[in-house]
Amino acid sequence: MLLFFFLTFNSFSWCPFLHQVIAQQFLERHLTNISESEKDSFLLGSVWADGLDKSITHKIQRLFDKMWRVKFIKNNKIIDLNNNDIKLQNDKENNDFYYFLLGIFSHIPPDTFAHAGKGESFIIEKGILHYFSEVVVDSVIIRQYKPKMMKNILPTGIRAKLNEFGIRESRFFRVFYPLVYLSAKIFPLHRFLPFVQINSCCHGITAYTESSCTLSKHVLAMHEALELAFQRLGDVEFNNLHMENITTNLVHQIGCCKVGEIPHWK
Repeated sequence: MLLFFFLTFNSFSWCPFLHQVIAQQFLERHLTNISESEKDSFLLGSVWADGLDKSITHKIQRLFDKMWRVKFIKNNKIIDLNNNDIKLQNDKENNDFYYFLLGIFSHIPPDTFAHAGKGESFIIEKGILHYFSEVVVDSVIIRQYKPKMMKNILPTGIRAKLNEFGIRESRFFRVFYPLVYLSAKIFPLHRFLPFVQINSCCHGITAYTESSCTLSKHVLAMHEALELAFQRLGDVEFNNLHMENITTNLVHQIGCCKVGEIPHWK
């Protein structure tokens, strides 16, 4: 339990396996034609967004700037914006890094839900209870989806690109990913879900099944926010305020689970 409380104080405010599962489902739905290494890079980015310089990875405009510097895909060709050369898509390192950044972008819409809609968000937006709630949510996700634990060390090529683009890496982050997994898997933390739920649906709810039903509706809304965000990919006007408006509108439309309702998670 000491390990768990250490995590709640030092978890960098993240739900690694929630983000990983949502990114995996997005891949299966929309990015089926990319290479396996690009898929792996996308998943890594969705998790590592919290293990890098958040002033870049959580700021849409700054993240777009990094993506534009890598490449701009148009008509099945890549334009390197640094020198305006047009070349075939044969630069594996650049492609993997692009999808890593794209995975980071996929992290932002779900991440905004804990801070959008205030009283209608599923968990409290900050503080010790926020961190505790995130580990509880990940415990639910791990039991529902059984996601595989990825390697907690970034590939050499991606790390080199991060250094090249001036994106700092947390020295401790690689430790927290497996620790969150072990804490969420070993301890029955999912049973606390009804007690960390704070939205208007929580009144009178003490059963795990009812609370997990509401959580599943929030996850579906996160998918919708993610798809709306990807429609604005590369839009020079799109920023975090627009993303917050999208998630706030969605979180107020979620509503409570009806008796016997089973929302579709996939």
